Amino acid sequence: MVGVHFVGGWIGCLFIGFFATVQADGGAYVKHEGLVYGGGATQLLAQFEGAGIVTIWSFTVALVIGLLLKVTGLLRLKKESELEGIDISEHKESAYDYTSGTGSASVGAFAAAGIVPGGAAHSTESPQPANV
Repeated sequence: MVGVHFVGGWIGCLFIGFFATVQADGGAYVKHEGLVYGGGATQLLAQFEGAGIVTIWSFTVALVIGLLLKVTGLLRLKKESELEGIDISEHKESAYDYTSGTGSASVGAFAAAGIVPGGAAHSTESPQPANV
């Protein structure tokens, strides 16, 4: 999400400051030519200011929502759901089941790592032969 929305948004916004031209929209929205078209840095600075304001606003709103979810206890899943894997507990399906066993204790990434719900652990490794 950061690469697409944040970085891509900034690049697209700043590119308007570089490549904007009044000819593109007849002057309806673009009031200053971009830096490449001899308009100076006016449009580029306006684009930078706008992107900065949107970044600060978005970060602040996301932070407030995150803190509210944390205070209300809605930010994290129950421990059992985390151990079972959220594919099973939240979506009722297994997206990545690398285990060969069956049953709820052997499904999901935690089971592949040897962790099962309830704190018990089992080994998924094959026993090593003794050195002869």
